[in-house]
Amino acid sequence: MTPSKARVLRFLTCVTVTAIIVSVICIASPWFRSECIHLGGTVRTSLTRGTWYTALLVFATFLAFSLVGERRRREFEEREGDRAWFNWVWDSPRWIVVAGLCELFLLKAVPFGFWGAAEGRSLQEWPNKNHLRRLLRMGIIPLHIQEGGLETRNEEGGWYVQSKKQACFSFMVPDETEARNEHQLDRILLYNDLVKAIRRNGRGYRVCVSKRLRNGSSPRPLEPPRDGDEHLEVGASSWTELSLPFQKDTVLQEAKGSQDVFEDLTKEQVPRLLLGNAYYRVIVRGEAPGYEKARLDQWVCELADDAGVEEIWDADEMRSRTVRWCRHLSLKVPRQLRPPPRP
Repeated sequence: MTPSKARVLRFLTCVTVTAIIVSVICIASPWFRSECIHLGGTVRTSLTRGTWYTALLVFATFLAFSLVGERRRREFEEREGDRAWFNWVWDSPRWIVVAGLCELFLLKAVPFGFWGAAEGRSLQEWPNKNHLRRLLRMGIIPLHIQEGGLETRNEEGGWYVQSKKQACFSFMVPDETEARNEHQLDRILLYNDLVKAIRRNGRGYRVCVSKRLRNGSSPRPLEPPRDGDEHLEVGASSWTELSLPFQKDTVLQEAKGSQDVFEDLTKEQVPRLLLGNAYYRVIVRGEAPGYEKARLDQWVCELADDAGVEEIWDADEMRSRTVRWCRHLSLKVPRQLRPPPRP
């Protein structure tokens, strides 16, 4: 049976069951019976016009619930199908394709990625993505970013939040232990120089590096935990924006300290190329002190330039290879994914 026929059959079944339930209620329930009418010593009961209206109302209610349930089930199947589709796409054996998919995710051209909901939303809603895209062309994978400072926002569900954030930026860089040749080793050593420059920063930024051990999956945090009183986000939430100043502040994002970021990644559908190969097994997280605004992506780009890290992929070539990968899987490529035509 085809999926369309199955949906029609489920819909007809819901309608039939609803009609049977309404009929049984109308016949059996005394709530639907009218007052007794005495004629010649006999007692007769009849359904009044209001009872029929009530029966139609019950029928419409059951039918509406059936339609809403069918629609939600169909939307759920479509989302799961899209998620499976894009998980298939993300399972690419090419680094340039994975970086290209990351760029398309930042531009909201790909609805699903390997980031968590909050982490992916932070990257997609970042106002200026030029530095993030440039880091991708350098082989650096952004994981999470926030600007810091004070803000009032309206979240999903109608809640208003007024909070102060610390600026932070997490990203993944290659590890020299998996270099396959001398040229690759020389390039990866530049990433080491970048990480050292980030850790030696003179701005008071806190830096934590999570590194996978070659003989296991245990983290190796290279920095001490942060002060537990300094959290990434503190604020108040309420149903109404006017009552926010009167609410008590609570911790919205706890301090992470030397927490291993890999534990968060493994909960999502991470491409095997990232976690299945130790080539990308170093995660760096930088946090600015205080609650002032800071663009840490721009700061990391400047340090990468000073360390000699260059863009290893051309922007057009990365987009072209990504689109060819999708077409190789016989997948329809949306127009916004296609590279510009060659002159």
